[in-house]
Amino acid sequence: MFESLFQKYGSIVRLQLRGSTVLVRDIKDVETVFRNEGIYPKRPSLQLPVQFAKRNGFKEGFNDLLLADKSRERPVKTSVNRIPTGSEKSRPKSCGLGGNTSADFTMISWQGKKWQELRSPISRRLARVNSATYYILDQNPVADDFREVLENADDMTPEALSETFFKFAAESIGVVCFNTRLGFLNPNFSNNPDAVEYLKASKAVFEILHEEISGRSIMHGLYRNKTYRDFEATQLTLRHHSGREIMKAINVLKEKQQNGTFDPEEPNLLFSLLSDPNIDFETIRTLMNTLYVAGTDSTAKSLQIFFFNLAMNPEKQEILYREINEVLGPDQPLTAEALARMPYLKAAVKESFRTMFPNMGVSRFMPRDIVLSGYQIPAGTHILICSHSVSKAYFENPEQYYPERWLRSEERRRSDSYIHPMSVLPFGYGPRNCIGRRFAEQEIFLGSVKVLQKLKIGVKPESEKTKFIYTVFFGPEKPIAFTFSKR
Repeated sequence: MFESLFQKYGSIVRLQLRGSTVLVRDIKDVETVFRNEGIYPKRPSLQLPVQFAKRNGFKEGFNDLLLADKSRERPVKTSVNRIPTGSEKSRPKSCGLGGNTSADFTMISWQGKKWQELRSPISRRLARVNSATYYILDQNPVADDFREVLENADDMTPEALSETFFKFAAESIGVVCFNTRLGFLNPNFSNNPDAVEYLKASKAVFEILHEEISGRSIMHGLYRNKTYRDFEATQLTLRHHSGREIMKAINVLKEKQQNGTFDPEEPNLLFSLLSDPNIDFETIRTLMNTLYVAGTDSTAKSLQIFFFNLAMNPEKQEILYREINEVLGPDQPLTAEALARMPYLKAAVKESFRTMFPNMGVSRFMPRDIVLSGYQIPAGTHILICSHSVSKAYFENPEQYYPERWLRSEERRRSDSYIHPMSVLPFGYGPRNCIGRRFAEQEIFLGSVKVLQKLKIGVKPESEKTKFIYTVFFGPEKPIAFTFSKR
């Protein structure tokens, strides 16, 4: 979308859309933006979550905990197929184990210090090195179920396959957020109305948000139009289900505390939050609900893109398979120790992010005057770092899927092939980066390792020229017709 503008005007472009936006792609400008974003980085806010929080007296979490930076500029195109989310749910009362500090549900702007106060309880805990690998053994069975579905996918439509990727992502992040399996990959899933409703709401939320991002809905800030009503119903459904799962975890935690088996040093995110007397139930629900929802659609689409890259580059898929087979064999579970011995897997995933970024770019409002590409940019200007264009301008053979560019071989060290650390930022950068990065990457590692242990990934001829578009996240314009054959 923006590449033609850069080709016509150069490495910095000013647009007058809903205000002034400066587009950048030069790596030096990218570094300048991040070095000057301040201690409380500010980015555009989506108004649907803001209005929902304001009109219902809730804390608003989407704008500040979403798993990727996003621009509010108009994406390429999409087709919205809104999924009904069921009746609205009443709001459960606050009933956490702690709660000595009552949440102020009228604070909805979530910029500056208030943003930091909302995010800090979870970001401190997720800063631990083992914050994600703690869950890896519990997430292995989720990936096993995912592979089992794909093993029998011969008669599945591309649409059903796409939903399977979403189910895997939702089930995996559910293990983190709620310490339980949500049942989305269960063979009897369709007979569980609660699980069906929860999944529909999880899928619908980003389709509705796209109404605002694309400019199709602009009046939701003034009155409760259809887009807002759909969003509100979806959010109340999500809050109902997340609140129910957290209440189950509270009962488990109480039992652990009573029988002396609770370890406060254990890196269990939900138990750690619930046992903190300074964090109330509503804050925990906001954090967990947001982490859960934001970890579904983005991860599902990123995994599909990774599988597509492997299918279109079978020689790279074979190299990755050999690494997996050497470390794990055909049946062993993925562990933190095994993952540390898989450099090609990590390089292959990073290269997939480089070729097709999950988001349109990283947005910031600059707190001070800066100079970009020789131009004076005044404070308050909206800057959009166009990630895909950065990659095309910076890397040699940018259209080629080449995981080896990320491997630290002797030859690369001697050739001085330095790669700037800000050249590929699928999870943002700095204080406002993605707090769920480790979980998203781990789910992609798990899903791909488990599938490749037993299956070869391919695509049918009709999907070989799949087009990818930006909606809220980057993904295929049409569901991909994958094939999975036994090794």
